[in-house]
Amino acid sequence: MIKHMTRAGSMVLLLVAALYPGAAVAHEGADLEVDPCVRWVGESAVHFSAYQPQYELKAQYCTDIPKTGETFLVVDLVDPALRNVPVGLRIVKGNGSNEAEAQTVADWRPSHHPTGVVGGETTLDEGLYRVIITAEGRNPSRYQYLLRVQMIDYQKLVRSVVVPLLGVLLCVWLRVQAPAIELAAELVGGPPFVGRPACRPQRLGLCRAHIQPARHIRRAGHRGRPAI
Repeated sequence: MIKHMTRAGSMVLLLVAALYPGAAVAHEGADLEVDPCVRWVGESAVHFSAYQPQYELKAQYCTDIPKTGETFLVVDLVDPALRNVPVGLRIVKGNGSNEAEAQTVADWRPSHHPTGVVGGETTLDEGLYRVIITAEGRNPSRYQYLLRVQMIDYQKLVRSVVVPLLGVLLCVWLRVQAPAIELAAELVGGPPFVGRPACRPQRLGLCRAHIQPARHIRRAGHRGRPAI
């Protein structure tokens, strides 16, 4: 019963995508120029989305798919010209470096898609996949996506966790070192010192004990003479 309901919900998603092809392009209001789910070949673009309604009915994924199993793939033909030429979709196992020997997981042969949407269902196991979208015609085009299924994207992990952590550690270190930095700034560029020649930075630790700032002299009650 639940499986039939899930499949029905999935078909509704595909139907909505077909009736409203611009919905996938919006992708939560993201600009096409920076949307990671958009691929460009010259002035022509496509938008890719993946759904797993058996887990999350409304969740939309792109290149990182959190779980294995049945996955619905939707390609929105952003360029209206692509609706007038045959467009196909192929999924191969691995990163696609050796496409001739790669295992084909799913293959939708090129055909016309007047609605501007190419969609289908396949089963994905854990690992890397290459999505290859081909557009035939006078100017053949080829768009590719690298999918990670139930895998950790370490580059994204570094950007989201390690870099902010380094920033926090740097702030803590600067706060701990603040008194020493202020002392060095005072000795090098602070108020004039009386009674000793100016100390060089490499000798600050040696001569600080023998120097009294001018403001301390005024508090001692002597004008023009150092306090003894």
